[in-house]
Amino acid sequence: MIAVEIDGWSNHGEHLSDHISDRERGLFFASHDWLTFRVAHGQAINNPGMLVDAIANAMNYRQPVDRQSIQLEEIPHKHGIWYRLV
Repeated sequence: MIAVEIDGWSNHGEHLSDHISDRERGLFFASHDWLTFRVAHGQAINNPGMLVDAIANAMNYRQPVDRQSIQLEEIPHKHGIWYRLV
């Protein structure tokens, strides 16, 4: 699976807990076989083509899955319920 996180400047660098929370989320995604693209808000707004190209290139390395075979798995997390496609 692929996740995209768009980080704004206002939420980073103010509190250590925010930094730690970001790392925990990254570890969570990695441990559930997600590839996470983290980009700055400005990058997403000003250069979306770069992000789309990166995602398209990453998808070339992943096996396509038939839509009927995809199911949602609920994964409890301290920030609520997250869903994993299985």
